[in-house]
Amino acid sequence: MSKEYKPFHFKQFSVAHANSAMKVGTDSVLLGCLAVAENAQNALDIGTGSGLLALMMAQQSNAHISAVEIDENACKDADANFKNSPWANRISLHHQTIQSFCEQNQFQKFDWILANPPYFPEAQNFQISDSIRKLARQTTTLSFSDLIASIAFLLHDEGMAGLVLPNSIAQECQPIFELYNLHLHQTISIRPYQHSEVNRIVICLKKKSGDCLNKDFIIYQTNKQYTTAYFELTKAFYLWPDRT
Repeated sequence: MSKEYKPFHFKQFSVAHANSAMKVGTDSVLLGCLAVAENAQNALDIGTGSGLLALMMAQQSNAHISAVEIDENACKDADANFKNSPWANRISLHHQTIQSFCEQNQFQKFDWILANPPYFPEAQNFQISDSIRKLARQTTTLSFSDLIASIAFLLHDEGMAGLVLPNSIAQECQPIFELYNLHLHQTISIRPYQHSEVNRIVICLKKKSGDCLNKDFIIYQTNKQYTTAYFELTKAFYLWPDRT
């Protein structure tokens, strides 16, 4: 019997994700909370999946959001989630690759781009049995270089792009950023616990070079309860129980 995935309810919207390969998870929530572009007018979510990041951007801004997704089943979830949200008139879903989206939008620039991209190069040959989940987790149809090239092409000169990556992958990406003239604006190193190794990094990129702000962020206390920092960061979205 297949597992039933119920919608995930946030304060101002819900995310149905039964058809999507990648479910609602902490990585996207952290990216959506940490990589925020103030006063954005045009935003882009690359690989929207069930639409979580697009919805988070809509809640935090008055921007028009374009959400690009290659997988048809994920698009079904995203379409329903967008239509059922308070911001249906500000989110456009595009069922296509980001490469084709670039070809069709050569003169449109975005001042806020987010992506929770495929993590692992296909050459690493991880055992992911579900072909659709593999598409979402591995760089099968979108190489990291192509992703960064697309971001550089679509990003406004004054805009900001945010990515969440495993630490091991993030450490290898600087030459690719430099190749496409993107510069580190901020990095947030994510640790599950105070004494844990960094396992994820939220990276903020801009076209203009400057000093890079480096921060650490810890999710859990030693008692497996969320840290106050995590609570404060996500309280605009999560339906947290009352805290005193």
